[in-house]
Amino acid sequence: MTQLILVRHGQTKKNISGKLHRTGDSEILNEEGRKQTGDEILIFDSRLCKTKDNE
Repeated sequence: MTQLILVRHGQTKKNISGKLHRTGDSEILNEEGRKQTGDEILIFDSRLCKTKDNE
């Protein structure tokens, strides 16, 4: 059985242009994305997410 977990992390330049994030993507939240998360210093870094590729 496979489980899919979706995480809402806030707006980035990449996702407002219609592109998807990939493992190892260093894209950070833009100003609007930081407002959406409620944490102005939060930076999304997919390299911190454990996957089969980066365990």
